[in-house]
Amino acid sequence: LIFAYIDDFAVPMEAECPHRLLDVLLDSADVIDLLAVDFGMEVNFKPGKTEAVVVLRGKGFASAQARLCFDREHVGHLQRPRGGALRVVLSHRHLGVLTSARDPGCPEVMQRIAAATAARHALGRTFLSEGHLPFRARLMVARACILTRLLYTAGTWNALPPASLRALVACWASVLRRLACLH
Repeated sequence: LIFAYIDDFAVPMEAECPHRLLDVLLDSADVIDLLAVDFGMEVNFKPGKTEAVVVLRGKGFASAQARLCFDREHVGHLQRPRGGALRVVLSHRHLGVLTSARDPGCPEVMQRIAAATAARHALGRTFLSEGHLPFRARLMVARACILTRLLYTAGTWNALPPASLRALVACWASVLRRLACLH
């Protein structure tokens, strides 16, 4: 018996107009739902779970906004072809980080960098600074314990601003410099 879990899955997307973006969003939710069913799983479309954060701009903005049918809590609902609705929210909180249309991932990036830096300091005092250990072993531990904190949801990096990407790279480069100076 094999169990599979899909968690923390983000799908960045864009389209040439607001209505097309909503269509692509619905199609993506449908494909993800079908894929989960194929593997004996079910996507949780309840509040706080599977939700979309969208930025609508350009020609057709007003009619696309009206299509979302926002309720009094400012949550939009797109009717899915297979039944049920996909919630469209103005912001989404994941692992304590608030993501919204106005802030493309910067708080999450800073949280990742803080976690990686804390891991680097903890390992630096013990494992990474042990010059008698092989470089390959120290690098492997750094990749497992530090780089993974930076690469979390790396598939969404194309949606991050260049400054955030540079900050992630700089954090990993500082780890590599520390390892290289001890080698």
